[in-house]
Amino acid sequence: MVNNMQAGFIGLGKMGKRMTSKLALEGFDVIGYDTNPKVREYVGKEIKVTKDLKELIDYLNPDRKIMMMIPAGKPVEQTVSEIYPNLTEGDIVVDAGNSYYKDSIRRAKLLEGKNAYFLDVGTSGGLRGAEIGLSFTVGGKKEAYEKFKPVFETLAAKDGLCYVGESGSGHYVKMVHNAIEYGMLQAYAEGFELLSKSQFNLNLSDIAHVWNQGGITRSYILELAEDALKNEKIENVKGVIEGGETGRWAIEEAWEKGVPFSSITTAFESRLRSRQEDPFSDKFIALLRNKFGGHEIQNK
Repeated sequence: MVNNMQAGFIGLGKMGKRMTSKLALEGFDVIGYDTNPKVREYVGKEIKVTKDLKELIDYLNPDRKIMMMIPAGKPVEQTVSEIYPNLTEGDIVVDAGNSYYKDSIRRAKLLEGKNAYFLDVGTSGGLRGAEIGLSFTVGGKKEAYEKFKPVFETLAAKDGLCYVGESGSGHYVKMVHNAIEYGMLQAYAEGFELLSKSQFNLNLSDIAHVWNQGGITRSYILELAEDALKNEKIENVKGVIEGGETGRWAIEEAWEKGVPFSSITTAFESRLRSRQEDPFSDKFIALLRNKFGGHEIQNK
């Protein structure tokens, strides 16, 4: 157990709440902040929650250790801009969300102006991982990683921590991780849809379970599939797939590097298609087939 080591934490939502609770149980002096007042009210009593970022910075001792678990883009940009004036030499700011790796490189250079450190961390494992152990890939200065290591080790699964290199590399690795996840989800979805359309009365949850017992396709995602197919009614779910930013970044990077990315690109396109209702392109094709071949059009 670590005693009396401080850890500042920005973002106390579903992931952040679990992570801070785990740190507190392991003896860390956790100081947290969230922009949502209602979220701040429901955080456990073992964590000190501040009313704003300035109070969080002031509460922490020199050589501050601050982890952000907030959405990428504007929220990270605003948070870094707000805390930057109050940072001092030796402070370490960690972005454990899904930020774009080039933004992380830029932020690391910004903090160098304060002789402070910025670590970009790919975090994987979801809500379950936040409770039993996460997977971390860390980019940034090695000396900052070593100083922050007790926090990472407390939150990580066994062998779930890896220093991967210079600034930006942690989020680069996570970007590719998420792109692979897109392809896996799409492959599972298409396979199980075919099983559901077969002439056999198949129990899809049982199949997911047995595949996970030594099958080549076993995975954590398949474990979740087993649970979902057993306990949820898929017919009640609207087939709209949100997210996709990390996948888009990875596709752009693959094009830039000349890496074929066909299956992941297809999975990304399927996400975009899921958000369309009666897509223009489908109606366009139906109209043209009618024009050149007299094929029937189904009108609304």
